[in-house]
Amino acid sequence: MAQKKNTEHLKLIATRPGGWSLFEYSSTPDWLNLKLVCDSHHKMPKRNWWFGWNGARLSDKRDTRLLSEHWPEIHVWVVEVLSTHKR
Repeated sequence: MAQKKNTEHLKLIATRPGGWSLFEYSSTPDWLNLKLVCDSHHKMPKRNWWFGWNGARLSDKRDTRLLSEHWPEIHVWVVEVLSTHKR
C-alpha cells in the first residue's frame, strides 16, 4: 500500500491558467518537497505530481520524468517558478 503523504500544511507557491497549482508541503535544509496539481477537465491519467527541488534542479523521480515527457511546457514553468522562489 502506498504511503499517504501529509498534505495538511500545503503552501501555495504559484498557479497557472489551465488549472495548475504548485504547492510546497514540507522542506528540509537541502530539499523543498512539492506537489503539483492539475485541477482541470483535461483528459490526463495523472492529476497530482510529487517531487523535490534542491535549489538547482528537480529530483530525478518518476513524477518528474513523466511531467517532463508528457507536459514539457509545465515542467519548464515549474523550474522557472522555483528558480525565483524564495524559501
